[in-house]
This record gives sequence, C-alpha cells and structure tokens, in this order.
Amino acid sequence: MLDMEFVKHIEDTEILIVYNMTEAIEILGADQYNPHPFDDNGAPPDGPAWYIPLGEISDEVVDQIEARQLGGRASAHVFVDYWGDDDQKRELDYRFPGRWCGYSCRGVAYARDAE
Repeated sequence: MLDMEFVKHIEDTEILIVYNMTEAIEILGADQYNPHPFDDNGAPPDGPAWYIPLGEISDEVVDQIEARQLGGRASAHVFVDYWGDDDQKRELDYRFPGRWCGYSCRGVAYARDAE
C-alpha cells in the first residue's frame, strides 16, 4: 500500500464494519468502556462507512453485532495525519469509493480495498 498524497499509511488492522447503525446503536451503547466508538468529537465520522478497530470495542459487543447480522469483521488500512479536509476526503473517495471512515478528532482514517 503506497502512501497517498494527503494521508500516511502506517499499518493494517482488523476492524468492525457496522452495516446498520440504527439497529446497532443500542448494542454499541451497552459497552460501558466505550459506549460511543463511532463518535468523532460529538459528530458522526467522515466518509460513507462505519469502521472501528476491533481493539477499541469489547468482544461481547462485536459478537452481538455479528450475531444479529448488523456488521462484521474485516481488514483495513490505517492512515494517519487525517484532519478531515476536503482534499483528504476526495483522495479517500477516489481510492476507496464507499469503503472508508475518517475520525478527524483522532487524526486517523480507515479504508478497505475492494473485495
């Protein structure tokens, strides 16, 4: 994976993809240690997808999301120096159409290759 012009690829990680946030929100909110894993400083994350690293969410919550078919595990690229500006969003949209999620308050974005 080559670094993109506006963000820097540092590693790959396993993520949880949520397909239906409306139904999954109750399960996610039950995680006492991280009840709002997709929160970006009070707002939803940037991009068309809902991704969060598996290490940031409890195994029980991931299992419940998967059992109800509201999401699943996948591998994703981790990009840093993400601040949510228009150039970065365009670059991610171009290279990973429909398959990225960015958290400007964390300075990170996650993106998946086409399957």
